[in-house]
Amino acid sequence: LHASPDAPAVDIFAGSAELVSNLSFGGISKPVQLPPGQYSVDFFAAAPTPARPAGAPAATAALPPLEAGEQYVAVATGFLAPRAGEAAFRVLPLVDGLDLSDAKEPRLQIVHASPNAPAVDIGIVAGGALGPTVVTNVSFGQSSSAEGIAVPAATYPIGIAAAGSTSPVATFQVPVPAGTKAIALAAGSLDPQRGKPFQLLVVDTTRVPFAAASLAAE
Repeated sequence: LHASPDAPAVDIFAGSAELVSNLSFGGISKPVQLPPGQYSVDFFAAAPTPARPAGAPAATAALPPLEAGEQYVAVATGFLAPRAGEAAFRVLPLVDGLDLSDAKEPRLQIVHASPNAPAVDIGIVAGGALGPTVVTNVSFGQSSSAEGIAVPAATYPIGIAAAGSTSPVATFQVPVPAGTKAIALAAGSLDPQRGKPFQLLVVDTTRVPFAAASLAAE
């Protein structure tokens, strides 16, 4: 999943093999199957040919050991050109562990992937304020449990506020149909001059290939 606010469309390589081609912000690639092991991946600005470009990559990220039988969502986030206090480019590996025991029960995993946002509380907005809190004091790179949070099927006004505050800096209308298994990522830049704006990226993992959608704040 491409979630780096200041990165262009990218091609991703492991050695000379192109794994992903022309992936833009908010987009998610088709599944890539790899043998278990540890990999380092290189990011280049998207090019028209599948050959690895000459020269150094724009960024390189080491993945943690990949285990047999697991599915991962690799989130490319952070700034290619970070300023003081901003998180640098990196890959956040998320194990797809959403609970599938109840086919009808929606499950959501929530991830903080906005590289210049402070620690946040995320919950349901009622009367303009954060009401029931789903996760608290989540910093960049952190997430709720991999099993997901069980919620009734509905459309939720999800608010994101600075940790300890009940005043949301952004609110999103998030539809959660029955049977949905999804990862909701707070992504983009709080500063609109620093690339793609703050938004919610929702990755539906209910079926393969996964699908990603971008939700703008109200």
